[in-house]
Amino acid sequence: MANDLIETLLESISTKNPVRVRYFGGSSPGMERDIIPTRLFKEKVKAVCLITDKEKMFFLKKMELVVHGESSVLSEIYPIKPPEPIFENLNDFYEGRKAEWESMGWIPILEENQLLLYRKAKRGNKILKNASMFIRFEEMTSDIVFDGEKMVEQNIRKRIRPWTVTGHTFGLFSKAQEKFVELVRELGPV
Repeated sequence: MANDLIETLLESISTKNPVRVRYFGGSSPGMERDIIPTRLFKEKVKAVCLITDKEKMFFLKKMELVVHGESSVLSEIYPIKPPEPIFENLNDFYEGRKAEWESMGWIPILEENQLLLYRKAKRGNKILKNASMFIRFEEMTSDIVFDGEKMVEQNIRKRIRPWTVTGHTFGLFSKAQEKFVELVRELGPV
């Protein structure tokens, strides 16, 4: 099967015809897509993905040809995880994930435009003063300048990336949620 893949990719490089593959990497693992390969490497292929119309690198070991009537071989090696739920707003996100975070030992606190995760002190039940993680919405930003006498707020404008997740900024709440969940899981139980 791997030889068929390589031969098909090489042929497509010369003919510029699309190849239908199933790719078990990236943001949509297991999804079928049409690609036009441009260069083949030892372990990767550079190709234009016709879904995004962008040139990307794909690992050959995570790719298989789509053959109608045949089931996927790689789906057993790379099982497809169900997508994480995406919530409409911060309140729903808090309510939908609160039990998970509490089971990990976090203390989640929802405020007007932010969600904070606190840890308990190593000794006792006292909550630490500063949040360990946060997701925050700030619609507006400005510049603070010194006018010779005092600090003045100027150039008040809407933020392009109004969501902040512990040092990372995002334009979309869905992307901010994904990063927040990823970071919480990386830190693991507290």
